[in-house]
Amino acid sequence: MNDLIYQAIERLVRTEFSSADIEAVHIREDKDSDGDNIYEVTIVMKAQNKFDPRKASKLLRNIFPAMQNAAEGQDIPFPILSFLSKSDYNRVSEAA
Repeated sequence: MNDLIYQAIERLVRTEFSSADIEAVHIREDKDSDGDNIYEVTIVMKAQNKFDPRKASKLLRNIFPAMQNAAEGQDIPFPILSFLSKSDYNRVSEAA
């Protein structure tokens, strides 16, 4: 994964949501059901009640352009975003 793209995603997430609300941002490359490349972006929130859907909408509007700017003309996979509380993330990670 391009480090500049990763940094752009993390910076945007932490800008849109208060850093105090974000536990971690996990990004991994994968393929969708059609075989196209994607980035799975998992945003782990410190507390479930801190999630603001309006901020998520703004993030969705801004993430792809931020990735394109960081990619410097390279093709980039489409981002798929997930928002999980810390406890849900831990539960999912343990099951995997």
